[in-house]
Amino acid sequence: MRRIRTTLATCLTLAALTAGAVGCSSDDEGEPAEIEGTADAADPAGEDGGDAEAEAELTELYGRYWDALIELENSTELDNTVFDGIATTGVVETEVGRVSAFKDNDIHRQGEPVIDHVTVAVDGDTARVESCKNEAGWVFIANGEEDPSLLPEELTRPSPFGVAAERTENGWLINQVLHTDETTISC
Repeated sequence: MRRIRTTLATCLTLAALTAGAVGCSSDDEGEPAEIEGTADAADPAGEDGGDAEAEAELTELYGRYWDALIELENSTELDNTVFDGIATTGVVETEVGRVSAFKDNDIHRQGEPVIDHVTVAVDGDTARVESCKNEAGWVFIANGEEDPSLLPEELTRPSPFGVAAERTENGWLINQVLHTDETTISC
């Protein structure tokens, strides 16, 4: 997913630049000096809660989630292992269950959706990741041929999509796919 990866690279670059600006200067005493205004701009509360790091991890996780979902839906076989280390058992069961009806009828997808305007909100050990999604280029293939009737028109234009995530001892996992009316992003 080029757009997610581009967004991730941009976020990581910005995070690196921000981190570099905070710790690059020193005074004549050999002690690190704070660049005026950078601590407040980088962390308004004056505390390093790790939100920037968590946001980068969650953006990367969201990209991997979409890569797994695309692989699952584009394949002619069901393979729930594509979500290993990405989502909780409940989310995996939901996604595989949703897709299994298509597979049972010799239907799969081809291409990929456009995912952009990714936003991340971290609240301690929970988070929400939302984006705009357009499935116009992610077509359904039935009996070996594209079937436009299987793709609802509302999915062919940008629409909100979101997930919830939780921090576990092994890192972040997506633990819920949000209903469209639960999202706050406008597309």
